[in-house]
This record gives sequence, C-alpha cells and structure tokens, in this order.
Amino acid sequence: MKATFEHIEPNLSHSSFTAYWRQTDYFDFHWHYHPELELTYIHQGSGTRLVGDHAERFEDGDLVLLGSNLPHTWASELKGQEQSAIVVQFRQELIGNMLNVPEFNLIKELLDRTPRGLVFGKTVSQHIEPQLSAMLNLEGIQKLTELWRILDQLATTDAYRLLASPIYRPSLVQGNEQRIDRACQHIHQHFTRRITLQEMATITHMTEPSFSRFFKKMTGKPFTAYVNELRVSRAQRLLQETNAPVSQIAYATGFESSTHFNRVFFQKNHTSPRDFRKGFLTLQKKGYPTT
Repeated sequence: MKATFEHIEPNLSHSSFTAYWRQTDYFDFHWHYHPELELTYIHQGSGTRLVGDHAERFEDGDLVLLGSNLPHTWASELKGQEQSAIVVQFRQELIGNMLNVPEFNLIKELLDRTPRGLVFGKTVSQHIEPQLSAMLNLEGIQKLTELWRILDQLATTDAYRLLASPIYRPSLVQGNEQRIDRACQHIHQHFTRRITLQEMATITHMTEPSFSRFFKKMTGKPFTAYVNELRVSRAQRLLQETNAPVSQIAYATGFESSTHFNRVFFQKNHTSPRDFRKGFLTLQKKGYPTT
C-alpha cells in the first residue's frame, strides 16, 4: 500500500465536515496527509503513532489534533484485537471569518499550533470523549456548534504536547512518502526478527548512509532506535499479559540477547522488565487501572 494524498469529501447535504466512528481489527501503517485538519480519539487500541518527525506509542484515550497536510499514521501493535477510534476532519475554512470574532481568538491560537500536531492529556481526552461520541449523532447547526465547543475546550487547556519538531517541514514529494511508507510497513511486519540496515536500503533503493539520514529526517528517530521502540512496546504487552520468562520475551520481540533487551528496556522505562511486571501485577491486585 502506497502513501497517498487524501481528500476528504463530506456529504454536503448533511454536514460541512466529516465525523465518523472507525472500527477494525488492525490500524494498518498508512503514511498519508490531507488538507483537512484532523481530531482523532483512540477509543480502543495500541501501537505506534507517527506525526511528522515524531514517533511514540499510543493507547486507549489517545487524543490528537493535526494540522493541514501534516503526514501521519497510527499503526496497531497486534492484529486480531478490536481497534476503534472517533475521527473528525474539517477545513480551517469551516470557521473562516469567525476567526476574526474575539470569542474565537483562543481557537485561532489553537489552530495556529496544529502544523506540528498536538496530543492532549488523558484527563482532557476523557472529558472530550463523550462530546465526540454525542456529535456523531447530531445534525445541522447542533453538530457544527458541538465542534466549536470541543475546539474551544481544547483551546483553553495547557495539558498538551506539541509533536513534530520545530524545524520539521513536511516533505510532500510523492517519492519520499512512498519510501517511508514502504520502509515502515516492512519494519512493522518484521521487527521481531533481525532487520539489517542493508535490507532496508535495498527495499528503499538507497545506499545505507542515505537511508539512515532519510529515515531520521522523516521519523525523527534513528533506524535502530525506532525498531527498538517497537520491540519494547511489544515486550511490555507480553510482560503484562503472559507469564513467559523475560529471556523468552527478549527473543520473541527481536532482541538477540537478554542483556541487550534489559539495557534497552531500562533506557525506555527506567525500570527492569522484571520490576515492570511486578509493578503491573501489584496495581492489578489493588484494582487500579493498568492501561
């Protein structure tokens, strides 16, 4: 599947923007961009989220607002598990002249930050989710007003982080988009085995040094660091959901030795795999949320 330029065409007889419920057994890696701004709430799912040159893990309650033509994707961790999200896509022109109205000043400031993408805190996303769900069943001016209300609430919170780096500029050249899409799809499919730099360079028709520079520019992370993050993310799930020995999990997630796995895991989580599992089991026994 190639990266694509997407144009979202709403049903203009019912709404001037698109809002829908997405449900699947797997969020496939699909590196793409579109002129519409996008607000995405992950109701259920986990994996890796890429926005511009920023990559990190996502899970239930992930709430992200993206600007126009900002490349992005959500890629699930495992197949066969239900994944669902609420997605809202709209043009900035939808608000149009309203941005000149004083009451919309904060929303204007919010939209000015979207070229880098924003991820909001869990408290914010939990508060916004019922409104997003309700909006799916609204029509006409009520639906549009609800969107304004949601944007206004997001504009008044400081519980957010910017995602893409300040120096990031989207590279919307079709060849680049196809290359990073091809590379990341291959990584997501095969990260539980050894993947060499030579292998990736061959897939993308580049030299090894060129691929290394290209990958870091597009994702914000060195190739090895990106692969290790996927492996650690999978290992966290296995530590929580199975009783498999740590050494077995290390090999099952693509690490060539337990020592290397322990070192990388500690760098990412500031705790050992064994202590991570103990902490999870302790919270579980006390009845605290573990996701």
